[in-house]
Amino acid sequence: MDKFLDDLFAKRGSVREGALSSIVDGLNLNYLHQFAGKNFATLLYRCLNSFKKGSSKEIVLASRALGLLSITVGCGDNAHELYKESLPLISQALRSRTESLLLSVIDCLAIATFVGANDFEETEAAMQIIWHFINLKPGDNVVVSKQPASVLSAAISTWSLLLTTVNGWNLNHNYWRGAIPYFLNLLEVDDQSVCMVAGQAIALICEMGFLEKFAECSYKNCEWMEQLFPEFFGSFRASLKIGKHRLQLHSLSQLLQVNFIKRFLGRGFVPHMVENEFLHDVFNFTPRKQESGVELYSSEREEAVVHLFVPETRQRDGEDDFGRAHRPQRSAYRKAKTQLLNKQRMLKGEELRPYDD
Repeated sequence: MDKFLDDLFAKRGSVREGALSSIVDGLNLNYLHQFAGKNFATLLYRCLNSFKKGSSKEIVLASRALGLLSITVGCGDNAHELYKESLPLISQALRSRTESLLLSVIDCLAIATFVGANDFEETEAAMQIIWHFINLKPGDNVVVSKQPASVLSAAISTWSLLLTTVNGWNLNHNYWRGAIPYFLNLLEVDDQSVCMVAGQAIALICEMGFLEKFAECSYKNCEWMEQLFPEFFGSFRASLKIGKHRLQLHSLSQLLQVNFIKRFLGRGFVPHMVENEFLHDVFNFTPRKQESGVELYSSEREEAVVHLFVPETRQRDGEDDFGRAHRPQRSAYRKAKTQLLNKQRMLKGEELRPYDD
């Protein structure tokens, strides 16, 4: 890997592209925490240099490398530095019309913020970048974006991922009050992927229980959402098999998080889930190991099973005080915050589950 680091300083773009491609493969298929930490500054600033001076292909590789670097080093000062330094360049790169570049940059924004944002304001800043990218401005008439379906789908998935990490109390309704009408419009487009992510975004908003912050009406007038999407107002159960271990998911927020990470890592999902401490903290996942240290996991099979339990009635948000507590937002608490939000939504689901007869 050291040779590839040296090649990042090459003048020829093709050499840098080859080095980035090899680094991406290494970071993706293996959990190289020590390598990433030791060479963090070199990797970060050479990738940022590729953003500034490289071809579209080089930017695609650099943005993926940044996302993998962030998820490898985990929460802390390094991930926060990556978030702060990359955000302006990502915003500029989103002006491109190259589909592959946009897809890679959007994923980079998602992971860099998910791991490295220290507080709500930083997360919301990234969410607003995505919101403006899909041409929706608060107060404007809602229109379907002209972005390619794949890009629009990726952008909405990123917005939803970041929404899973925030407390609804902090949301500014002036920014997001047009979200529900916008996503409802997208349910009518002739593309399954866009319809799916729009439905997931609505489901997530319903799970959070702050409908009034996403709709241009009061909460009292938004009760029709329960009738339109009754399946989203029940307790949630899902599980994901990773080798010989099963990861239990207890909220839609967790499912969206793990699906995004799984798609981003691809073949590297299992190795990272087994070894990556950041992912262990986020999903409260403790892999078992043999006494010899050989892990019981293999990537030959992965499966997801989802069960929804729909109650006849839904408890009012005001009755759930536990999930409304303010949480510290300093860097040291970043991992705990995401895990706590997931746990709170799981507990809320338990309260909503109907009693057995």
